[in-house]
Amino acid sequence: KNLINEAVKYARKKKIYPVNMYCFDEAYDKIYMGHEGSVENVNDLEQKIVLYHEAGHAIASLLLPDGDRVRKITAIPRGQALGMVSTISDDKSMLISKSKLMTKLKVFLAGRAAEEIIFGEDMITSGASNDIEQATNIARTMYGRLGMSKDIGMVKVLNAQGEYDASPEMMKTFDNNVKDIINQSYTDVKKLLEGNREALDDIYHELMEKKTISGEEALKIINKDKK
Repeated sequence: KNLINEAVKYARKKKIYPVNMYCFDEAYDKIYMGHEGSVENVNDLEQKIVLYHEAGHAIASLLLPDGDRVRKITAIPRGQALGMVSTISDDKSMLISKSKLMTKLKVFLAGRAAEEIIFGEDMITSGASNDIEQATNIARTMYGRLGMSKDIGMVKVLNAQGEYDASPEMMKTFDNNVKDIINQSYTDVKKLLEGNREALDDIYHELMEKKTISGEEALKIINKDKK
């Protein structure tokens, strides 16, 4: 209902009749990605960093096994984000596999990996703060509540509130495992992006020109650059 109302509002504002799928697409972005912002306060270097950051997320989601379908990549600020990759999961399963969780973890880390590849370690930014938080939460859940660590085994380390519920020795093993899986995932996704450096550059240039591209367009760029 909310989506339909927003689509109708957009159609009236832009004098579009009848309401079409473009109106629904814009309504979806407003609801799930926030109000469209302005790029006036974003300098050229920041915009370049943001575009490469989002290109990294998109490539990882498109190429990793169990990655969610990329709906669009945009350089247009939405809410608090200076850019964004919108994805849709086609998997309607109630259960989530370790493989799927590992992919999610790597996709979250791919933006920072792209920044480091293009600009160097000294130029990585605060733009990955939420990504790092999300990746850490996934790793902690995998190893602290889902028994997915070989070192820890089928032991619950965290309670439902995410607080420690284990011995000091187990907590130390848990912390080390979480750090290791995040660092290894970062290394893996950075290697993936380095192997698709041409696509990373081409998606960046496409975003510079169009500001928003679809997941299908991004995948065509990746496949073209692989030939």
